[in-house]
Order: sequence, then structure tokens, then C-alpha cells
Amino acid sequence: MEKITSLKDLRASIQVLEADREEKFKILQTQFEVVVESLKPINVIKDSIKQAVVSKEIQGNLIDGLIGLAAGHLSKKIVIGKSVNPIKNIAGYLIELAVASLVSKNTEGIKSKGLDLLKSLLTGLANRSK
Repeated sequence: MEKITSLKDLRASIQVLEADREEKFKILQTQFEVVVESLKPINVIKDSIKQAVVSKEIQGNLIDGLIGLAAGHLSKKIVIGKSVNPIKNIAGYLIELAVASLVSKNTEGIKSKGLDLLKSLLTGLANRSK
């Protein structure tokens, strides 16, 4: 910085410094607003969901869970049906939970067995058509 020797130079330097301070303050305000917005609970939840969608491991776990839930619900419908009996309904929910838990923990094995079964069915159909 140059040495200030006159009142005119002093005022000019003060104006430059004030303009610089004002610009930096506006930048700081903008950054503060961004931080406040990102810390709002709804935005934290949205960011977490976006990260979950991107993560392959979480996608796999979600799919496994959904397969388990579907299998549990289907098994309850098959075993219990549309019963109004409260004991049967409780038993149905227990069956649903057990099947859902079992299936979601063993989806890789179930997928493997299902693909093997599908391949053997398709091979059998191909052999029949010859």
C-alpha cells in the first residue's frame, strides 16, 4: 500500500476500503444464508435421501427389504387370506414378519435359486419345442 500524504488520498483509500468491506460483507451474508438453508431439517432429509439414492449399497439393501416385505405380505395372504378372526390375523402378521425377515436376509441365495429354476424351465421348454 502506498503512503498516504494528503487528505484527498486518505478519503480515496477510505472509500476503497469501505467498498471492499461492503463487498466482503455481502459475500459473507450469502454464505450465511446458504449454510442456514442447508441446515434446515427438511433439506438435511432431502440430502440424506439423495445420498441414499446414489449409494449402490443402500439401493441393494432397499431392494432386499422391499422383496422381503412383498414376500411376507404375499405369504400372509396365501396362508390366512381375508380372515376376520383376530387370532388368525395376529398369526398372519407373525408369519408376514418372519417371512419378510427371512427373505430380506437371504435375498442373494433366493435370487440365485430363482435364476437356476428359471434357466432350467427355459431349457426344458427349449428341449420340448425341438
